[in-house]
Amino acid sequence: MFVAWEIGKRMGQHEKGHTRSSKFDAFTFGMSIERHDRRRLMVVADSNAIGDFYTCAALLNEPTRTKLQAVIQQYAQLRLALARGSVSIESALDTSDQMHRQMTELVGQALREGTPIAVSLTNTLNAVSSNQASRLSAF
Repeated sequence: MFVAWEIGKRMGQHEKGHTRSSKFDAFTFGMSIERHDRRRLMVVADSNAIGDFYTCAALLNEPTRTKLQAVIQQYAQLRLALARGSVSIESALDTSDQMHRQMTELVGQALREGTPIAVSLTNTLNAVSSNQASRLSAF
């Protein structure tokens, strides 16, 4: 943001008069960069959470492993479709809610079966689930 401010300041100095519009443009540009960075960080955190959850699911016994990994793959595909704009946010939220219920049920099943990775599995599910609506609405 500082770089954007400095660029705007220098552009303003090259003009004959220091207009408010050049300062305002630099400020707006800085805000846009900040929003872009925040969105990028949310996408990275979301993809890491999905990847970690998929890795934990790979350590489960069959048939829970295959079922859970299939739902996680569908969830990742939904997130990709949302990023590409090929699905509406409302539709994605509904589908995502259904997938989260499925994933929660499958994790519960693995816990009832006595999986030794209960804590890791639960934590990665929680990471995927946390702030689901805010991440989806970022698109």
